[in-house]
Amino acid sequence: MSGVCNTNLPNFGQATCELEMGEVRRLFITSYLKEDGTRNYITKADAAALANWQTKINKWSFSTDKLEKVVPTCIIYGFKSEIEDDIMFNENGYVKKLADGSYQFTAVIYSREAAYIKSLKKIENNEVAVYLGDDGNVIFGETPSASDTDLYPYRLESIAISNFKIPDREGPSMSKIVCVLKDPQDANDTYGVEVADGDMFLDTDFYSLQDCTCTVTSPATTGAVMAIVNDRYNTAVTGLNDDVTDYLNWKFYDSVAPTVAIVPTATDKITESPDGTYTFNDTAIFTTGHVYTGKLELDGYDIASFTVTVP
Repeated sequence: MSGVCNTNLPNFGQATCELEMGEVRRLFITSYLKEDGTRNYITKADAAALANWQTKINKWSFSTDKLEKVVPTCIIYGFKSEIEDDIMFNENGYVKKLADGSYQFTAVIYSREAAYIKSLKKIENNEVAVYLGDDGNVIFGETPSASDTDLYPYRLESIAISNFKIPDREGPSMSKIVCVLKDPQDANDTYGVEVADGDMFLDTDFYSLQDCTCTVTSPATTGAVMAIVNDRYNTAVTGLNDDVTDYLNWKFYDSVAPTVAIVPTATDKITESPDGTYTFNDTAIFTTGHVYTGKLELDGYDIASFTVTVP
């Protein structure tokens, strides 16, 4: 396992251990930079615990939680790391290296759902980075020096996901994901941390949030009617008022005071009928003529912000 020997030798010396890396089965996609412009990372100590990854996974918005959010892909297979030839220049018998060849990861996405491919393709134009998770429950990233306490994701030059392929008699509907490293030398800093209490093959351990939309109707000072649908499966999101504290997950922000959260006073002010449709009936929670942004923080889901305009 990485970390059992010092690979940051002052001289080349003799390698004292190999990097034990199994077949990569998941990509963990995150933003390359934090909001303050510094590089994203997780400490090695935190990376060893499943709960710490799940905390980073269960964030509801890249726009507001970019510093933390990590998005695992579905299981991948056929992972390859491919290095192109270096760029060389030959002059009078002397060969000079001008640049490293590009380094890319490729794999096939196990999911065969068109809606999943569509969702994944949304990140193609973003500046993202990835950690790699192998079949031994080890998550790999970069550690620039042996004394560094942090694990950094690999910065990508680009990420591309092929469109959903309609299956035919010659092949299934497989789609490929291609990640090109920004700097090929980053691979030389590879370091792995075992997540001892996680299983890379379990979606319950390394899940990804489901995107959802909220449609608002009948706005009034007492609330509104809100229908929430899961984009991937086109199904209603139910049970958001089942627990006595569920009302605390609903937050509204008045455009005239956008930092102050307005929360319903109790769960019994929210009724669900039919499935996924929630009616608020709370005394004067809103003000006539105001516009509110609604946000819902729900484990397992990423529900887009919605607007309530009170007539």
